[in-house]
Amino acid sequence: MQTFISKYGLAAHLALLAVTPLFLFPFCQESDIASVLLWLSLPAFVWFLMEPSRKSDEMLHQARVRVRKAIVRDPLFWFFLLLCVFTGLRALNGDVACVWDESLKRNVLSGQACSLWPAHAAGTGRLQFAAVVAAAIAVEGCRLALGKAARISFAASAGVMAGISAIVHISALRCGNAGVLAMASGGEASWCGNAYGLFFLASIVATAGLFECKWNKALLLFSFAIGATGTALYLFSTPFERFAYLSLGAVAFVGCLAYLRFTRAPVDVLKCFVTVAIALIIPLTVFSFFCDPEIVRSHTAVFAEISSFPANVLPPEFMARRAELSSASLACWRSSMWLGTGIGAFPDAVAVSGRSIAGGVPGCPLNGWWQLLAERGIIGLLAVAIPFALMLFTLVRRMIGAIGRHVFLPLAVLGVAAPVAVAMDAFFACSLLRAETLIAAPAFFALAASSFPEKRRAPAGEGAA
Repeated sequence: MQTFISKYGLAAHLALLAVTPLFLFPFCQESDIASVLLWLSLPAFVWFLMEPSRKSDEMLHQARVRVRKAIVRDPLFWFFLLLCVFTGLRALNGDVACVWDESLKRNVLSGQACSLWPAHAAGTGRLQFAAVVAAAIAVEGCRLALGKAARISFAASAGVMAGISAIVHISALRCGNAGVLAMASGGEASWCGNAYGLFFLASIVATAGLFECKWNKALLLFSFAIGATGTALYLFSTPFERFAYLSLGAVAFVGCLAYLRFTRAPVDVLKCFVTVAIALIIPLTVFSFFCDPEIVRSHTAVFAEISSFPANVLPPEFMARRAELSSASLACWRSSMWLGTGIGAFPDAVAVSGRSIAGGVPGCPLNGWWQLLAERGIIGLLAVAIPFALMLFTLVRRMIGAIGRHVFLPLAVLGVAAPVAVAMDAFFACSLLRAETLIAAPAFFALAASSFPEKRRAPAGEGAA
């Protein structure tokens, strides 16, 4: 048991960091979620330093030294450290809000302690700080401290924990919990469906990893993860998310079957197919009988009206409202191009601009990229882009060095597909800046690069005359 915990405990703890905001979202305040994330991050960081995965010829103390040296040499770690300081100071910079300025005779954004530093609205800065801290630990852990089996375990643990979260949310939906009902409404709260989509993809890939690592006894657990996250994706997502992630899931499933066909026995391909099929069909069918018929009809319309694509996933009235809000976002961004108006300050910034939006101003402009620019400016965009650029460089370098060597390709494909899916979804929702997305998407992308083994260095003196 001690060996098992030592090998897979860190992966499970990192997965817990990614799933926690999703699980707590409908039940807790943002400040409470931030506190939980920070308390979970501390032991994860200690575990990361003290119990990293060991290579076949390593002792524990050698693995610790290797990981610590890798951290110091990793430019991404130093960038994350700078980002943690930046977001921490922003979290301390007061609550910006729309107030009437008597001297100017108009509404202005005010409330921050320092007008030259980025601010936040209604206490949202603390959760963003906690999410950046958790993301830094999860990404560095996946990059530097997990072996092949532990990386598969990370994806599997995230899927299973998200499945538990899904069961709780579905039960709360059945009991009429207001927060969970809002998640199933297709409105602003439903943008957590993007996270369920990510964990659904991870569960499918982890099932292929089950046969790769010969974890036959965990078959039922993996089936639960697929079924629960798939059902939650079906219930708690927008039509576009539902269509995109279920389509991506089908592609990932076919890819996993193809990988197993060339690397494992034919019976493993059949087992994987049956496992995923049963895991999805049974829970969706059973739940359809117990769920509100109106919710079932509204959520299946995206596939029932496939002939009207893309209007079935992006209704004209939604696109018209999105265009109006995007125009308002552009005006907000131009008012503060580098620092933005402040996290969560989009409604107040629109009020200051004097624009009138039909149907009122939602919490975000139905476009995560415009929200990023409007609330955080160019600096905020760079803060998101630079970590992915550094990880992309590592991915390309390792791919070149790993030519001809065995790689668990489904995990690498998941790592690339996760941020691409989030980036696409961000054009039609505001899931991009949610805490669970900020942690899970870069962590999965870090898995892509670490899935490719490092280029072996030739022993000293090799090739000498």
